[in-house]
Amino acid sequence: MESLKERESGIKIAHCADIHIGMKPNKLSRLSDTRRAEIKVSFFSMLDIIKEKKVELFLIAGDLFHDLNVNNSEVNDVKNALGELNCQVAISPGNHDPFIVESPYNSIWPENVYIFKKNFISFFEMPEFKVRIWGSAFTPLNNSGARILSEDREKLKHDDFINILMVHGTYPAGGTGDDLYNPIYNEDIRESGMNYIALGHIHKGTSVQRSGKTFYAYPGCLDGRSFKETGEKGFYLGTVSKTVCRLDFIKVSKRIYCEINIDISESENSSEIVKRITEKIERLYGESYKDNIYKIILFGKIKENFFVDTSYIKRRLEDTVFYAEIFDETEIIYETKGVGIKAIFIKNMNEYIENCEDEESKKIAQKALKLGVISFSKEVVFNEDKESGN
Repeated sequence: MESLKERESGIKIAHCADIHIGMKPNKLSRLSDTRRAEIKVSFFSMLDIIKEKKVELFLIAGDLFHDLNVNNSEVNDVKNALGELNCQVAISPGNHDPFIVESPYNSIWPENVYIFKKNFISFFEMPEFKVRIWGSAFTPLNNSGARILSEDREKLKHDDFINILMVHGTYPAGGTGDDLYNPIYNEDIRESGMNYIALGHIHKGTSVQRSGKTFYAYPGCLDGRSFKETGEKGFYLGTVSKTVCRLDFIKVSKRIYCEINIDISESENSSEIVKRITEKIERLYGESYKDNIYKIILFGKIKENFFVDTSYIKRRLEDTVFYAEIFDETEIIYETKGVGIKAIFIKNMNEYIENCEDEESKKIAQKALKLGVISFSKEVVFNEDKESGN
């Protein structure tokens, strides 16, 4: 445990990233405007916590805004709210909200807000706390990454300031296309001389980790925006000193995106499926299950004459939950006896499926088989751009 002296010499910080104010989740159709507003609400809920906890340094590690087309009223709302905080705010513009001439950052901001404006790493200081904050901004120029000059590292070893670095980029860099967004290598962190590195850009949060003497973390995005961003979302809050980093993850998003697999084998009707889904999500998420956004994947083996009515299931669920998408990936137990056209079709398709060379081809063929069988008894309407529903 840290000593009393270590706690007293540290600084109380909050660290968030990837808020994307102004973003409108298109795939939620009629609910897009609601989700856009809720992303903003999550940001202001975080500011209320920062006030309550008497944070001394608030770090926003990139992509505060979703793009440069964010409207002025939203920018002014953010400025006013940050100006009301009784702490230093530091912003490192990201790839979505870079510092350029048209940037909302190229305007007058409150005195307590410091914005990094260069594509190379620089710093400012909070002498009263003996804290030095390092950072850079995305700009039209190529970014230089998270590396600090060796002479700076040597200097850092001999002073008594707490050193904190803000970086919007990809760690660990590993040769993928995403590395273009400020690749960060392990040696950058290990040899940086920093006490804490506040990372942004990766929307999946990490625990607080350590390389050498340097602590670092991604808080992840503040509020999920799609089914690629499942689970709880929030920010880090706690204390950083020369030797100690104690940060707690604080959830602020009202809703979470959830992907759930439901086995509907032996189901007799769609109402029973709705009941199975509701029981499982209530068991998983407790009382808050009604607030969440669900991707429900139905699997299992069902009888040939049982039609999975995904549209009905979706509507029934949305009487209870905020939003749901239903994906039917069930396998049908087909009756292959007989010599009719339907039996011949099933036999030929099953042979084709067995000979598929990859899983993607097999899935497409299985879907074709399912739609083909249904077409023998009813009209099929299929939209290849929308997998949920038949």
